[in-house]
Amino acid sequence: MASVRPPVSRKGRFWPVLCTAITEARTLARDTLSTEATARDTMDKVKAAFVYIVTEERIRFIPDALIAGRSTEPSIHSWTEQHQLSQASFKEWQNDPTSTWNIEYVIVESYHEYFVRRCLPSTWNYTGALGSTKDAFIIECYVWVRKQFDNKLDDWRCDLALHLAYLISKVQPAIGWPTETGNVFVRTLEADLAAFPTEDHLGRIQAVRALPWVEKNAKGATSVSVYYTQAAIVFLCWMHSGSPLRKRLVKTKSFGEGWTKKHGKKCLTPVNLIRMGIAYRISAGIIGRPWYNSNFTMLSDKRQAQGPTELEEWWRTVRSLLAKNPYSLTLRIFGQERTNVMLERGHFPSVRCSASTHKPSCAPKGALGTLSDDEDEEEIERTLTRRCNY
Repeated sequence: MASVRPPVSRKGRFWPVLCTAITEARTLARDTLSTEATARDTMDKVKAAFVYIVTEERIRFIPDALIAGRSTEPSIHSWTEQHQLSQASFKEWQNDPTSTWNIEYVIVESYHEYFVRRCLPSTWNYTGALGSTKDAFIIECYVWVRKQFDNKLDDWRCDLALHLAYLISKVQPAIGWPTETGNVFVRTLEADLAAFPTEDHLGRIQAVRALPWVEKNAKGATSVSVYYTQAAIVFLCWMHSGSPLRKRLVKTKSFGEGWTKKHGKKCLTPVNLIRMGIAYRISAGIIGRPWYNSNFTMLSDKRQAQGPTELEEWWRTVRSLLAKNPYSLTLRIFGQERTNVMLERGHFPSVRCSASTHKPSCAPKGALGTLSDDEDEEEIERTLTRRCNY
């Protein structure tokens, strides 16, 4: 602590960690104080408890600083992994929007509690996602996205990209789909195309979601931090009409061999853009040879005079369902089989599941149907206003 010099910024990463440590020190001191203790005795006990917390490495202000490639930002994750925080200390950390957080420790049902965070999670791994690529176009896209997340985190497209990246990271490594010739799901997908009118974008999305989510153990697809970051980058590049990728696609339908090679094995391709709800199918061939604006295209992000676009409506739906019925959202995107796996992993503690049927025996608390659209929009507006004010 000798190296710490005031002032400590209330907007920095150190502040919430320090507050949590002091709160915990007070709790520990209170447990050992007698009712006759003086103010000086109390302060001495608090100081002793604080020193104990730091020296015993119950909390690390600079976690893993000596390990190459690890974060050097203040964090309490090492503390919460190894020790039980008092309720007061946990709330101190949880309620501070500047506190660090890690998606690997967040279940889907609790994810909405982190909507107020004004910083990217510690899981964010830009360096790992970019890797050693020398492709100038890929680097241009990644740098552009990094600036978006650094400066425009309150933008709804950034918000949607991060939510969808979080969700798809929770089904790893089941991020693929059947590709074998004659597969019944693939055959049915192509045959069902005519059943949905051209303007029925949702129907065409749901048809692609009928493809099972199968395991894909490609390099880079098993690391949560790398995959989460890369998924968010790819989703934003495709969604945002101002991205280098979308600008390139105005001139040519090809997104480049380098882009395909880097993201194809991780299934961050048109099929999953559609299954995650940000693109839709136009014609057959998206599995074997996807072509932008030929057999698939993106939902528009440009707001029209008459109101929000389909993509913005999807963002509102994702936020609402994550907050009030996350089970329903995962069911819609990933289907029953994959949602059952997430249920067994403990992502939906409020949903009771029958061991024999693997079907929920009751609806999750706070079903979306019990809330009005106005309430949903008001909550979204309040959250983004809080983000902008920090």
